[in-house]
Amino acid sequence: MRRFFTRLAVWQLVMAWALPFQGAGAENCTPVARATIPLGVEHRAAFLPMTVNGTKAAFLLDTGAERTVMSDVAARRFGLATHSAYGRPMTGVGGAVATAEVHLDRATLGGLDLNGFFLLAGPLAPPSLAGVPADGLLGADVLAEFDLDVDLIDRKLRLYAPLDCEHPALPGWRAPRGLAARLSLHRRLVFDVTIGGQTLPAFIDTGAQVSFIEGAAAKRLGLTWKMLEQDPRVNVAGLGPGDGALPLHRFDAVTMAGLTWSGPVLVVAVLGLQDADVVLGADFLESHRVWLSYQGHRVFVAPAD
Repeated sequence: MRRFFTRLAVWQLVMAWALPFQGAGAENCTPVARATIPLGVEHRAAFLPMTVNGTKAAFLLDTGAERTVMSDVAARRFGLATHSAYGRPMTGVGGAVATAEVHLDRATLGGLDLNGFFLLAGPLAPPSLAGVPADGLLGADVLAEFDLDVDLIDRKLRLYAPLDCEHPALPGWRAPRGLAARLSLHRRLVFDVTIGGQTLPAFIDTGAQVSFIEGAAAKRLGLTWKMLEQDPRVNVAGLGPGDGALPLHRFDAVTMAGLTWSGPVLVVAVLGLQDADVVLGADFLESHRVWLSYQGHRVFVAPAD
């Protein structure tokens, strides 16, 4: 299994949207649908169909990334000029890579125009769908403009206008659980989970094929590296040239707002995240549906039907 991490230091972005804002209904505070997008899912990686400068493209859906990133190969294919003087470093599992700024003139997602914004381009090796590498990953700089209904089981991403009311209607799912979240400086919706009686900050990362726990947090739970030596290993690759086999440890449960994910197997790694100790990836999303409201600072989770 491969892991495609993006951890960026710079998070400010100016974005001009071509579509007028359509706010949620103020009276009944119900979501207003904007688009339903089919997902291509392969090896737990979720791919979004898009168009860039009128050309078909595929981007990895990545709520763990604060910036949208394109491979330099794709940037050349789309005829986009890079500006290395305004580059940003990207670090993650496997090391770091240098990137350059790219101005994207025209793009569409689910029939919605996403025009006139900057993204990053660099020597990435994103996952492939049907043998074709993704053109990049779609991060929170774009996704945060919507409320997201992420449904990997039904292979759909539903976009809604962001809810700006105090008491929004619950998603029409079976037994949704609401989680109070805070938006970190890295544009992640962080909420609390409980493992082994300890409360740990976590976030949903659709770009991670597996779930992770920070090594220091695992140590606080009583795990030692000697104990972890008895666990199976998984090969993890990231942005840079380095990769390696990391321990997979089975925990009794991860709980959140009364919901229990029983017997999860988490990769124990030194992640160096500044905002969380637990990353809930696509293995969690295989059995749960999630709603992410960046502007409302809310997360809803429900077991899959």
